[in-house]
Amino acid sequence: MKRTQLFTLAGLMIASSGYASATTISFQGLDAALSTNVWMDFTYMPGDTLLNGNTINRQKTVTESIGAGVLDLTIDGSLQLQDAFCVDAFRFISNGNYTVNLTGPSTVTNGSRAAWMVHDILPQISASTNAILARNMAAALQLAIWDVVTDNGDGFRRGRIQSSSNTSKPTDAAILSLANSFISQSAGQSYSNAYIVSNVNLQFNTQRLIIDRPGSGVPEPSTWALALSGLAFAAFRRVKRF
Repeated sequence: MKRTQLFTLAGLMIASSGYASATTISFQGLDAALSTNVWMDFTYMPGDTLLNGNTINRQKTVTESIGAGVLDLTIDGSLQLQDAFCVDAFRFISNGNYTVNLTGPSTVTNGSRAAWMVHDILPQISASTNAILARNMAAALQLAIWDVVTDNGDGFRRGRIQSSSNTSKPTDAAILSLANSFISQSAGQSYSNAYIVSNVNLQFNTQRLIIDRPGSGVPEPSTWALALSGLAFAAFRRVKRF
């Protein structure tokens, strides 16, 4: 159902550490087939930045309809779309071109656990022949990543990210159930062969995405540098419908 999740190799030299210095991505927002809006409660803390660029100066909980699911981007002008998920639930980016850096998942709280979910669950989404199930799984995976990174995987009854408290705007039960299942499956799991992508220019705030590296049997980036002129890659956002 879904395109392959491979990096396009382009003109960027790879650092010997296995990670890349600055490259450019074109961020295209949510994949229409693999995303949907979900009502959730978000508790903003002082210092968090809203979509309009304003900074929160006091704690505030709001019920929001947020777009959750697979994010689309291209790397260094390639036409091949790449699949990514947002890491930061309280930071934003608009569609456009960005200069980004690559780091490992350990640079994010519980990033290796989140990387395991992307590596394990995204292929299941891609292989699904049920369009509604695939969309719900993608949205649930995004919610699970946010909960693991922000609230240590405590579920959606407590913490800064909770299911909607507004009875007229409930959280989709099927998506919520899948998200809780993904959180449970990821407990104690870890995966390091992934990228965290950070916006160099820090528009509004640090913006980060998570994306799986190429599959098994593909050389590490430091090895690619010996045979190729480089890699290409990604950036970030928490997505919200306007």
